Amino acid sequence: ACRRQIVDQPIGICYLKRVASDYRGETRRETPPPPNGKTIGVIGAGAAGLSAARQVARQGYRVTIYEAMPVPSGMMWAGVPEWRLPRDVIMEEVELILDLGIELRLNTKIGEDISFQDLIDSHDAVVIAAGNQNVTPVRIPGEDLPGVVPGLTFLEEINLELVPDVFVGKRVVTVGGGFTSMDCVRSVLRLGAERSIMTYRRSAHEIPVDALEVEETELEGCEIMYMVSPTRCIAGEDGHVAGIEFVRNELGAPDASGRRRPEPVEGSEFVIECDQVIIAIGQYQDNSFFPKDFFPEVDRRGVPKVNAEGRTAHPKVFACGDYITNPLNFISAIGDGKRVAEHVHSQLSGLPIPEPDFEITRVPIEDLHTPNPLMAEGVAEWSTSTMSRRLRWGDNYTSLQRQIMPTLPLQERGLLADETTLEVELGYPKPVGFDEAKRCLQCQLNIFIDGDRCILCNGCVDICPVGVIEMISTDRIYSIDSDVSLAELARAELGPNAVAMIIDELACIRCGACVEWCPTECLTMEHYRPVPLPARESADLAIVADG
Repeated sequence: ACRRQIVDQPIGICYLKRVASDYRGETRRETPPPPNGKTIGVIGAGAAGLSAARQVARQGYRVTIYEAMPVPSGMMWAGVPEWRLPRDVIMEEVELILDLGIELRLNTKIGEDISFQDLIDSHDAVVIAAGNQNVTPVRIPGEDLPGVVPGLTFLEEINLELVPDVFVGKRVVTVGGGFTSMDCVRSVLRLGAERSIMTYRRSAHEIPVDALEVEETELEGCEIMYMVSPTRCIAGEDGHVAGIEFVRNELGAPDASGRRRPEPVEGSEFVIECDQVIIAIGQYQDNSFFPKDFFPEVDRRGVPKVNAEGRTAHPKVFACGDYITNPLNFISAIGDGKRVAEHVHSQLSGLPIPEPDFEITRVPIEDLHTPNPLMAEGVAEWSTSTMSRRLRWGDNYTSLQRQIMPTLPLQERGLLADETTLEVELGYPKPVGFDEAKRCLQCQLNIFIDGDRCILCNGCVDICPVGVIEMISTDRIYSIDSDVSLAELARAELGPNAVAMIIDELACIRCGACVEWCPTECLTMEHYRPVPLPARESADLAIVADG
């Protein structure tokens, strides 16, 4: 998690990514590289599938994506309302990926329109990125009544326009406390519901969505009931759902997830009258696209087991994203798709995946150090100027509070107006985004200590505004780099009068005051970044220039 939360609130990282996107100017479009003669099939055009397809297409593979839905992007389109994620934004990103020569086949179901075996025979490798298409039932009496609908099904009917007139009740109860539930309870208010209630079996402290999401949901008029679990759906005289019964809970011992288990309170049952119930408690994998015994090893979900590289027992088949991990988030799916694509390319090309390495670059202070442009190659100017900005030019980064996301006024959101396309979050204007970016404590910067040059003057301890530097006796050191024996060796060699300097990197605000104060320059602020081997071309030249 973001370290800024130690000071006040975490950085709005996703908000800053949007600022970068909103003001990025003309997008640099990619062109397909020369073909390498091999093909890859990807099942699913969601976040993981598109990510994997993009990475391998950049290596010259001819890629075909097979998507069962009529639109690309998977749950980004089918599961997320347009008032949260505009469709033109999705299509722009998809088109950038397709620019690489990727073929996208929509309305194509593996196992129906093309068999899984034929797919494998048609490609040098296949990547399963099918997501989680089945909805988890709540398993209570009356769940099959008319008017009771799964949350994902409800959203797909709206977002994909699968039916001409989606039924929305006047009094709607949604079961579940995740993002799908939030999307449902807010969407029904836009589609004519007079009352929208969300129910969650745990307390507000355990709900898996962030506080801002809850705040916006309640602002739009949704009611949230905590610590209740459904026990049965009740039919009216016409057979349609007319109510849902709940039991109140109390929290018991933690379960496997680490959250306290909700336990029913005997005799606390109550009924909420409603004409629609939406069940949104989870999703799981649909494995019907491959024959039952195709993979020799599957887990309890029926999902083929994969190794650390994402490869299944079949040498040509890989799998990634939510299909393997269960539902997480789009960022995780994108990252997993990219990771598995590297292993696919390694297997087909015979080339090893570059080993991870890192670079350390000195961050100068104006009028104290001479910057070395070769050593700073590829490092953002915002990072290299951090110390000068904070110590010389003036920077109020520690006093700035988290910037509030501008939103559409409540009366303009289309509530009760059958309008689901008005984007609620408007994005930061440039100046607001700049202020939010300033709050970053720059975790990629770290203080390095040259023990041979330190004279133990204690000046850095005195100057530190947050008290993260401390001189301690070696007797207080239990381990060094998690090695207890190394600490024992240090104590034996240094003797009883030795001291050590320790820095709490977690609480350090990267102000640079200790670096500026140090009379022997034994303290330096260095920029860290991971890079793949082989190192950048100018690395040797930069070392020579620095020497």
